[in-house]
Amino acid sequence: MEMLMEELRVDLDDALEEVERTRGAHVKFQTLQRIYHTELTATHQAAGDEADADIHRERVLRCYFLYLIGTQLFMSTSSTFTDVVYLTYLSDIVRVREYKWGAATHAYTYHRQGEGCLWKARTVAGSCTLLVA
Repeated sequence: MEMLMEELRVDLDDALEEVERTRGAHVKFQTLQRIYHTELTATHQAAGDEADADIHRERVLRCYFLYLIGTQLFMSTSSTFTDVVYLTYLSDIVRVREYKWGAATHAYTYHRQGEGCLWKARTVAGSCTLLVA
């Protein structure tokens, strides 16, 4: 809840509802989409004040990156939400380009494939299309 409130400026009631709805430290993709559009609108409205517009742009980028992380890079079998913990890595939006996303995605996919080999597994999560190349 704290990360949602701090990084995406979600109010306390919405953060509580999100945590209860997803039964954990997750955020639904619909919620990310709503925050994205709200912050994008706020960015356009704050066009005259660059400092305020930059704050809203950073929130837009965090929502977008969190969506990409949850849907493309570090997918889970839920496909309706992503873990909020990834916001930790998005707090400094300037440093995101320095991260080794390929290596992290490869390690995550390898881990998920290991889980997929278990006899109880029904599906394999992760971006298996990255392994085709």
